[in-house]
Amino acid sequence: MGAIQKVAARRESTSDTHTATRASDVKQTMTTEQPKVGPMPTGRRHENVPVPFFFQPPTADTFATLQPAADDIFLASMPKGGTTWTHKIIHLLLHGLDDDGQPIPEAASSIGAKGQIYPEALPLEPVSGEAEPGSPEAMRRGFMGTWRYDDLLTQAAPRLFSTHLFGKMLPSGLLAPTGSGKLVVVLRNVKDVLSSLHFFRGEAKDGWLGNEHGPGSLERFLHPDCPNAYGSAFTWMNEMDAVVQALQPSGRVLVA
Repeated sequence: MGAIQKVAARRESTSDTHTATRASDVKQTMTTEQPKVGPMPTGRRHENVPVPFFFQPPTADTFATLQPAADDIFLASMPKGGTTWTHKIIHLLLHGLDDDGQPIPEAASSIGAKGQIYPEALPLEPVSGEAEPGSPEAMRRGFMGTWRYDDLLTQAAPRLFSTHLFGKMLPSGLLAPTGSGKLVVVLRNVKDVLSSLHFFRGEAKDGWLGNEHGPGSLERFLHPDCPNAYGSAFTWMNEMDAVVQALQPSGRVLVA
């Protein structure tokens, strides 16, 4: 059993009570509020991996060729797998707090200060003009602002790159046995990931078990060719487990 599978197994044994509590809370909320409808898979793919609406293929390809600095930190997690809180913790430790634990004012406006900015979501060219309301670009800017990829490259050292990319889609200079940079892999119990995906920005249109809109969250999540953004959580874990095992001898990887 690999490092990632061991961590996932430990977390599974402690999550059932929390999941039941959340389900009860959700049921109570849904009886008093009109449920929102969440996003469905986009149908887009890059290198045969399903990708979200904000995905920028040229930038993802460029990111894969990045040669990291020795102090670069890469945070990799599956969607709804604990990205935001881990990113914020790391960003605070790197740039947000001084030696006394007090906020550094100038860090508040830096890229990533308010949350993760995915490299694969940023254009290579400067953002200009107005985005059509309701368009994918308008939604992308709503999440990622008007940052461009170069803004990530020129951030203050040590740089932090947070991404859902996995396996060989990560920078080759990070993955090489003699490469540079440090990798933090974040895991979350897959049952919690499934629940979080189902209720992300509203409940999935095809429900848990499927209807006229699709096969349902459960079947989509379990399918080997899962159409959700970044594909199967199980494929993600298996490929990242191989990455972790390859990097462990160098001491450049942490599974959290």
